[in-house]
Amino acid sequence: MQPTGAWENLDADKLNIKSFFLIHVLGVLSLVFLGRFVGKSLEILSISSIYYIASYAFFSLICEFLSFYLSVLVINKLLPSYNVPENFRKICLLLYYSLIPYYFIAFVINLFPSMYFLGIICLYGPVLFWFGTKSLFNFKKEDHLIFYIISIIIIAGIHLTLRFIVILPFFNNIIKL
Repeated sequence: MQPTGAWENLDADKLNIKSFFLIHVLGVLSLVFLGRFVGKSLEILSISSIYYIASYAFFSLICEFLSFYLSVLVINKLLPSYNVPENFRKICLLLYYSLIPYYFIAFVINLFPSMYFLGIICLYGPVLFWFGTKSLFNFKKEDHLIFYIISIIIIAGIHLTLRFIVILPFFNNIIKL
């Protein structure tokens, strides 16, 4: 994916939010769910119940979806602080395409844990986010970097908070830190 030129081809005004969340977001997250379920089944089925593994994968799916949705809501509400009008559709597209490397690597690493070194590909997501914010929104030059850093902190904070609240207390023996 070309990080600078691809953003101009996106037409956020024609985006149907409901179908976008049902088809694109839940589609990608369902693949991550499938990767988690199969990967964890292969890894710990001999010492754990299939229901336990399925519930872990399901609650991880819920966390990922809530993390995505809450990040979109919070970042959208952050835009007026930088004199940029709120645009839910653009933020949805921005976050979706920026998180694709993370979701892809989560799928691969859950299926093949020994491929954890591919996690470095996740660093392409913030690069996509940087160029996406630059292309989709009209920030002042001094505000762009601040918005970018705050947004990345918000995305990571929401994701980690949900994981710590929902996943860690109940599925601590599945997670290897």
